[in-house]
Amino acid sequence: LKTVPILFTSSRSWQIPRTESFITNPFAVPKTAESEQEYSSFSVCAFSAKENEKSPSLILFADQYAFSDSLLSYNSNSILDVDSRSLDFLCNGIFILNGEDELLGLKNKTTFNTSVYKISNENLREAAIKTLLTTCFLPIFINLTIGFVFFSKRRRFNK
Repeated sequence: LKTVPILFTSSRSWQIPRTESFITNPFAVPKTAESEQEYSSFSVCAFSAKENEKSPSLILFADQYAFSDSLLSYNSNSILDVDSRSLDFLCNGIFILNGEDELLGLKNKTTFNTSVYKISNENLREAAIKTLLTTCFLPIFINLTIGFVFFSKRRRFNK
């Protein structure tokens, strides 16, 4: 069998020392590593296949909570805007295990890029100014104009 890692963490990841007891409370887990040397990249997912086979026979994912419904929207803006990248990864893994690469190619054609970062850093200030003008100053200007017209017509009517 050959084992190939296919998914890695960032280079700023770290692990809790194995000598400590297992912590099940997510709020009790330390937020940073104890020393700078502990930061590195770790393999999160790997597949295993026989030497002569094209498709893998086993995909091992190291995070037991990655495919849980309650953790899918942890980085989304709202409850309705569900982040389903982990479920997409799970579906891709099932297609690979079943040897259905054609379906995987078809599925990936219908996946759209819904990146949050649609404005580059160079255009961020210009877009922020336009947004402020549109949402704050334009309604104030319209309301002041309507009020001025209303009071001027009322003053003419009362004379």
